[in-house]
Amino acid sequence: MNLLFHETFGSGRRLVMIHGWAMHSGVWRSWAQSLSENFRVTLVDLPGHGKSPSWAKVSLENIVESLATSVANEKVTWLGWSLGGLIALELARQYPQLTSSVVLVASNPSFIAKQNWPGVSQSWFDQFRNELIEDTNATLRRFIAMVGGNKPHIRQLRVLWNQYPAPSLETLLQSLALLASIDGRGTLPILQCPVSFMTGDNDPLVPVSVVQSISALTPNCCPLVLENTGHVPFLSHSEQMTRALMP
Repeated sequence: MNLLFHETFGSGRRLVMIHGWAMHSGVWRSWAQSLSENFRVTLVDLPGHGKSPSWAKVSLENIVESLATSVANEKVTWLGWSLGGLIALELARQYPQLTSSVVLVASNPSFIAKQNWPGVSQSWFDQFRNELIEDTNATLRRFIAMVGGNKPHIRQLRVLWNQYPAPSLETLLQSLALLASIDGRGTLPILQCPVSFMTGDNDPLVPVSVVQSISALTPNCCPLVLENTGHVPFLSHSEQMTRALMP
């Protein structure tokens, strides 16, 4: 089995943090260190991101299997940002015995819009993919600027992101295909654990209207809409998000 790089620190309830597309665990290390005062935090790098090596085959199934194996039969909170949230949902579906709760951070269960479900348009997604192939570095720079939001957060995110080399184009395309193909909407109604959803009201990738859509699917949902922030709310609202995670 392919293994993912992960590191664990702190004490308390187990919290596994799964980052988003094109990123790595270092981008939210500051928040994770704060959380470690109350949680035993595990940071994960997805295949080909951060310190994790690339895999010959990347699928939702083998990522989920690797993460489930890494927690050694403990019940954990799966916290996923963006693409990481879709992975967290699948972990909770396949491994309820390893799941105490799920936290979705700026993560839409269906990233691409479907009938009666808000998301990014298929045409926007296809254009983004084409631009990524044509000029990977320029597209990644624009992506960081888009998700960072304001200039201070763009600079901060860029510095954090640059701690490690960018994923290869192959890795980026594999991860992008996962983001487009996973549909976690059917998972939400069957989960028996609590589900938290944290999102910014100015997120360019996850419409704030998805809060109502998610809440309609699961009675266990605890939504938190963070004001004046976008796709990286943990850079500006980490204290508020931490309070929401406390029992």
